[in-house]
Order: sequence, then C-alpha cells, then structure tokens
Amino acid sequence: MRGRHGYGAGGLSLLSLARTLTKVSVKRSGVKADGRKCTLCKKCEIICPADAIRVSRIAKTWELDKRRCIGCYRCINACPVNAIGIIH
Repeated sequence: MRGRHGYGAGGLSLLSLARTLTKVSVKRSGVKADGRKCTLCKKCEIICPADAIRVSRIAKTWELDKRRCIGCYRCINACPVNAIGIIH
C-alpha cells in the first residue's frame, strides 16, 4: 500500500529524500576559503554547527573537514570579507 506521498510505509518521505540529496550535493561541492581575502577572524569557525572548520591564526591556515560539513553554508554568510565560496 502506498502512503500519502506515493511512497510505501518503509520508503523515503519527500523530506528525507530532500535531505539525502542535499548531503550528496555537499559531498560533491563544498566550500573553500580564498587565502588572499581571509583575515582569519574565526567567525566561520564559531558559526559552524558541525565543527567542520579550523582556523589557526598562528599557522595562518583555514581548513574544512569535508566529512563533517553538513552544507548549511552558514560560514559563507558569516564571512565579513566574502572569502568563502561554494565549490561546484
């Protein structure tokens, strides 16, 4: 028997399907910081809910753990100098 949205009782709902597709697209794309623009202010690191970004002012590095990134792109909006962008 099909559910309300055309999926069986054990199938994916539209919401869970959308979440799955979002996770897949994040793994293919992701984000990257432009080292020439980045001021190492750590706003992206602080706002990241997945704890996927590490900024080191001492080593002057910006690192993204792609395995932890959930694709919320909050880091892009938090960056005051637009140093973070989406990789396609």
